[in-house]
Amino acid sequence: MSFSRKIIPVVAFVAFLGSCSTASAELSIDFSIDDGNTFGNAFEIEDGSVTTIGLFLSQMGGTSVLNDEGLLGFGLAGTLEAGSPGEITSVTNNPVFDFETTEQFTSGTVAMEAAVLTNAPPTGSRIFLGEFEFTSTGIGQSTFQFADLTPGSGSANVSWLSGTGTELDEQIFGADSIESFGLTLSTTAIPEPSSASLMFFGLSAFVLRRRRRRDSDRGPDHADSL
Repeated sequence: MSFSRKIIPVVAFVAFLGSCSTASAELSIDFSIDDGNTFGNAFEIEDGSVTTIGLFLSQMGGTSVLNDEGLLGFGLAGTLEAGSPGEITSVTNNPVFDFETTEQFTSGTVAMEAAVLTNAPPTGSRIFLGEFEFTSTGIGQSTFQFADLTPGSGSANVSWLSGTGTELDEQIFGADSIESFGLTLSTTAIPEPSSASLMFFGLSAFVLRRRRRRDSDRGPDHADSL
């Protein structure tokens, strides 16, 4: 094998790594459309549907900060790519974060920011942040990017804190808190009944009507004798 043939797979692998949406190996923003039963960053939905997307902060293998310290507050911003076939129609923060400063949306943006005031900071390997609704309006892909609500470096930009005050922005979004997480919703058409299925249902309805008409013509004495 020549050197040029060897380099192609390596280049492809590096390109794949560069396209990954996970910004940090320590803490990650995860997405779910089935109330946290399964997670991913790409889902298929139906045209015309309203999908609720849950947002979670998850710790990876290199840290236990969410188990040990919990989450005191967060600030997350999401943007829908222009031209996507659908729109954002609501946003809701997790009510356990009872000091709410931002819970806003437009058809193409989401802004969420809240902290614990009187409640205990939630703990666990994956913590629910909130959710938003997306209404599909056509066939195609809808692409989102989720980033730190206050990107940058230094304490003035901190919006993610553990229950004991550990700054988490860099652990989630990388140095200077400028990386983001991607989410893709692929919209497919609702499948139409096949012609064979329509013929079957039509024939079944015809047979049922004939049977009912025959029984009514025979009268009630026939029904009692059955």
